[in-house]
Amino acid sequence: MPTVKLSSLGAVGIINDPPPFGDTVPPNAFTDGQNVRAYHGRMRNFGGWELVTTAPIEPYGLVDLQTPDRTTLWLEGGLTKVYVFDGSNHINVTRQTAAVDVDYTMNEYNDRWTGGSQGTLAFLCNGADGPQLWPTISTANKLEDMEYDPQGSAGNQTWQELGYVAYAMRAYSSTILALNTNLAGTALTSRVQWCDFIQPGDTTTDWVERTTNSAGHKDLGDTSGAIIDGGPLRDDFIIYKEDAGHRMSFTGDANAPFIFSRLPEYVRVINRNCIGVSEEFHVLASREDVKIFDGNTYTSILDKRMREYYTGLMDPDRLLTTFVAMLNKEKEAWICFPTVGDVGELKFPDRAIVWNSNDNTISLTDLPQCRDMDEGVIVPNIPDRFDDTTPVDLIFNQDTLRFDQSPFTSALEFMVGCYGDSVATFGEVPGEEGKPRMCRAERLGIILQDSKTGITSVDANCRLGTIRLYMQSTGTVKVQLGGQQQPNGAICWEPEQTFDPTQQSHLTFRACGKYAGYRVTSDALIDWEITAVEIDYEPRSRR
Repeated sequence: MPTVKLSSLGAVGIINDPPPFGDTVPPNAFTDGQNVRAYHGRMRNFGGWELVTTAPIEPYGLVDLQTPDRTTLWLEGGLTKVYVFDGSNHINVTRQTAAVDVDYTMNEYNDRWTGGSQGTLAFLCNGADGPQLWPTISTANKLEDMEYDPQGSAGNQTWQELGYVAYAMRAYSSTILALNTNLAGTALTSRVQWCDFIQPGDTTTDWVERTTNSAGHKDLGDTSGAIIDGGPLRDDFIIYKEDAGHRMSFTGDANAPFIFSRLPEYVRVINRNCIGVSEEFHVLASREDVKIFDGNTYTSILDKRMREYYTGLMDPDRLLTTFVAMLNKEKEAWICFPTVGDVGELKFPDRAIVWNSNDNTISLTDLPQCRDMDEGVIVPNIPDRFDDTTPVDLIFNQDTLRFDQSPFTSALEFMVGCYGDSVATFGEVPGEEGKPRMCRAERLGIILQDSKTGITSVDANCRLGTIRLYMQSTGTVKVQLGGQQQPNGAICWEPEQTFDPTQQSHLTFRACGKYAGYRVTSDALIDWEITAVEIDYEPRSRR
């Protein structure tokens, strides 16, 4: 029988939009999948989530911070309160007056936490209340209303006292940026405002423009759209409006520290936190597409691959909950979005398209309605996956990885997310809080061609027999082989068979068709990866 081998099965990932036959879909691509991850030429099951801790509140935002002594803390922003998780305990750091918490007033759908750190300060902003400042990153301190005018005639005046709010706040250069502000009822939706440059040891901020400081603002009013968000890119800061993009650049001039220029093109991101920031580019999630911006050019990462899948599956009534999280150690962007759900159900992202910038591959993973994710250092509650004795912090960055080691563990850095009152690591271990998850890699529309005669399976109806799978696994998987008579016709799957890579090299089926398809699935707490398949076929009759 002629044999066709498909190798490097993780080199492309999943291509779902175009028809599976023809030149648009490479032979080693998959045409559908669920919870599978393309990684360096292999396709493997995508790890689920493992609970790290249960918070006293339901977090809607996570911010990874480090104390001066390099201890990692996680700010957990809820609708009314903020806690900090130090790896063992959750400490309430909500702002207070007279030792009584002053609750926040966030809306769970319309508002989002943004924030970060600048020098030894940390800051948070939710778009509903005055911004918050953590003068010293320490569990011993509470958050405070951020000062706006520390030299006010009535004493220190805060954003909250003045009735000022910002839609989003980000760190850039040596300052904090307030994007899209509302000053006591005056909506300045195109305004970028920055505080006086923050020096080491500063415990306050000054936003009032004086001849003695660097505070200032810029109204990007050349278009009517509001600022949505922004992020640093190399030496600049890119601002994304509803209808334009702008570049903000540091000049070093004390009198005019920043200059602004409009970008020739723009992408309207969906909401705050829909910008994934890496050193070389931004990943931008819009309603119509996901693009990267390298400072000069916008490029779609979904076009002719997964754009129809993304736009067709996204719930238009809940799209504001979409966000992008970067797992920079793996060069991955997780575009997390809500899929279409029941009417009236408030739903957060339950699916992620994962793009690997190194390999330019697309993967898919389910999510438990996550509200936010961030990459950071955390002590996980992760069991020994493969009975391996190698310490978890020594596994990553080895020249050669054994399959019984995790290639996704670098020291104790993980993708960390929140859902309900849970904080968990993602993508590291099989299962969902210890329960099995369905993982599936599927390819349809395979045209088989005999290298000797040149006859393809399109020229003749074929009997599809043996399939050899080059894969590793810590347990058994299910395999199916099937045939299609027409390019757009339904595939006729043969009954699934169990495959144990430690004991078997192939399976035999009796499928028939002009096009072939195969599927590998698992629904147990196992890890597996597949690198190649071979399919034997026999032309029976020309049609």
